[in-house]
Amino acid sequence: MFCHDASRYCLFLPGLRKPQFAELGERWFRSLYLASLAALGSSDALVGRAGLALGPIRFDTATDRSVQGSLNIARQDLNAKVMRVANVMELDPVAIACRLNHRPATVYGKLVWPDRAMLEAIASLA
Repeated sequence: MFCHDASRYCLFLPGLRKPQFAELGERWFRSLYLASLAALGSSDALVGRAGLALGPIRFDTATDRSVQGSLNIARQDLNAKVMRVANVMELDPVAIACRLNHRPATVYGKLVWPDRAMLEAIASLA
């Protein structure tokens, strides 16, 4: 599971194996992220703009407690969904992203909706 610090936008990639980690950013994360934006109703132009703005994917492990708390809540929401299926691979990652991100979250005490915050962020790209 991945979480954007500023918006708390979460993505879940099930079933990755070690050989796939080499392409984690460029192939797996990027395609899921852009597909999730399209599923939220973003225009093709906006999705394309977001794809161009991504550049090389960077991941960090220096996550502050606020982000960790948001990840923990998203993980609990995900666990509730996983408990209803026989195999986690049966879950649609795009549908899961839409579900995880259409709920309120807090960013340093301020209430945000991750899907709306991410769409606002990509809409502001020049």
